[in-house]
Amino acid sequence: MGTLLVENEQGVTARAEHIFEKILGTDNLRQLPVQMIGEDFSKYQKIIPGIFVLLGGNDGQHHAPHHSNCFVQAEEAMRYGAEYYIQYVLS
Repeated sequence: MGTLLVENEQGVTARAEHIFEKILGTDNLRQLPVQMIGEDFSKYQKIIPGIFVLLGGNDGQHHAPHHSNCFVQAEEAMRYGAEYYIQYVLS
């Protein structure tokens, strides 16, 4: 079977938005338009409801896609991802 469409579950999405608002503030969240994202993650979503989040890992100076050997991770974004997972488990 090929890659399936990633489809964010509404309940998990609402919970995630609430947590990200507390961590980042409302002004730092962006609702992106629907995109045709095909990802292995979609196979996990068929078993456990989940969401696919774009955390803003680009450092603002280097503009290579994630799967490129030229991609430069904005390390400060990693702490927000870690904080999100901690808050998600505790909530």
